[in-house]
Amino acid sequence: MHTVVQDSLADSSVYQEIKAEAQAVLAEAPEAQIAAAGLRERAALATSGERAPERSILTPTYLTDLGGRSFADPGRFYSEHVKILPAILGRPRSAGDDAGTVSLEDQGFADLLDLIVVFWGDYGLAEQLVLARDIDPHRVDSVSLLTYSANLVGVRHPSIAVALLDRAYDVAPTPASRFVGALRAAAVVLKRQGRFEEARRRLEAIRRNVESPRFGDPSPQDVATMFAMTWNLEALSFVRERRLDDAADMVERAVSVLQVDGLSVLARSEALRYRTQIVGNCARLAWLMGRKVRAVELWRENVADARSDDLYSLSETLFGRAYGHYLSGDFTQARDDALEAAELIVREAAPNRLEVCRKVRLAAAARLGDSATTRVVVESLASDPLGIGLERVASSST
Repeated sequence: MHTVVQDSLADSSVYQEIKAEAQAVLAEAPEAQIAAAGLRERAALATSGERAPERSILTPTYLTDLGGRSFADPGRFYSEHVKILPAILGRPRSAGDDAGTVSLEDQGFADLLDLIVVFWGDYGLAEQLVLARDIDPHRVDSVSLLTYSANLVGVRHPSIAVALLDRAYDVAPTPASRFVGALRAAAVVLKRQGRFEEARRRLEAIRRNVESPRFGDPSPQDVATMFAMTWNLEALSFVRERRLDDAADMVERAVSVLQVDGLSVLARSEALRYRTQIVGNCARLAWLMGRKVRAVELWRENVADARSDDLYSLSETLFGRAYGHYLSGDFTQARDDALEAAELIVREAAPNRLEVCRKVRLAAAARLGDSATTRVVVESLASDPLGIGLERVASSST
């Protein structure tokens, strides 16, 4: 993950606005009014320059999402803190078109886009800046700038995003980043353009090429995991075409071959995250097709795997299992899984995910006639969207 180099951003009025708020957070915000330390960590990232702290789950690089998604969580996390700290946050912003911002060096501009999203959650402003810069992909060698920009423009300008990601593949410095760049481009073609055959052609090309010199010297485990990731995305193309049997076969194949050990090209941490996503997709598809026993088995397997060696994914797997138990009528387990998931999510600075998790817990409690839990969850949804109270309870119990 990139650190933010302050000197490269000094001429940007947008960065100066972020920095002013971040400095105020660190200097003036009462500790008790900040949820799960996320705001402080994000403020530290914006102000500490080359000595930027190691990024944790509280400060994800949202713009590297493999599926090119825009997340509501960072914007809501910020806006809820504006309500708590109105004297510090929520200051008027510039339009973002100042010359100092547009003329930033490529890496400085990429760092600014990252900060705009992780601190403010303002995808709209970040997209505006990318479009104002009018990036020529062939003149850019920064993989992070190409990737971030593609993520930001992918919804409204998918053809631009594909061009940026194809360039990211060409200039990627490592076999792993080349592979991911190619996969991202295929995802945009599939998800944003709806060109399913073209997406499948790109995925097949990746599978043909993973053992070529451009992908380094992959181990058999690397190759299997790369294949699994392409099959997972290809399964989505079949889902979009309502070819559910084909999708199910392909994602089951992905689950069966994916490896997290013995890797030489891919990072184990990445493979673990992909495993969580692929197994979760397989479970949801199995449920959709009426294979309920298989779906619940997969949700349980996902939780067990995360507990053993992928704690960063545990909240996601617990929520998946909670939802699966709710669908299958095991409301007690659904209620309990949703509570455990919520206790983790609140430490991930993700209020939208927290809200969805709480609603599953609420629905399960209501089906059980658990009026005490129902009352607590209803009150927390209305009065504590950041989970500050839940964080305090969870912290005091550990």
